[in-house]
Amino acid sequence: MANPVLYLTGATVADPLSAQYAPLDVKINNGVIEGLYPSGDLKGKTDGRCIALTGCILAPGLTDLHVHLREPGGEENERISTGLRAAAAGGFTTICTMPNSGRVADHPDVIRYIKETAEAV
Repeated sequence: MANPVLYLTGATVADPLSAQYAPLDVKINNGVIEGLYPSGDLKGKTDGRCIALTGCILAPGLTDLHVHLREPGGEENERISTGLRAAAAGGFTTICTMPNSGRVADHPDVIRYIKETAEAV
């Protein structure tokens, strides 16, 4: 079984909740943030996996309220799968698709299709 401790070192932590924007190290234990430490404090830890994130920004997931996935009805421009993958790669954990695809999502079958397609990504 893999060790549940993860150290993220050297990233600039952008935390709007605590008004922090600084280089910090982060300790995560079993998927829960256990602590923030001055950058460099966690170097050399051997009780878990360490990932160096120098030059990266570590922030809560972003939300985009204006997304054009186009599916169903405009798959030649964007698919649900490609739009979700692009959003995730850019740090977006929540997106809200605009109601402007060729087929209006106003029927349970269309909603089911969108939901099942998104869950498969």
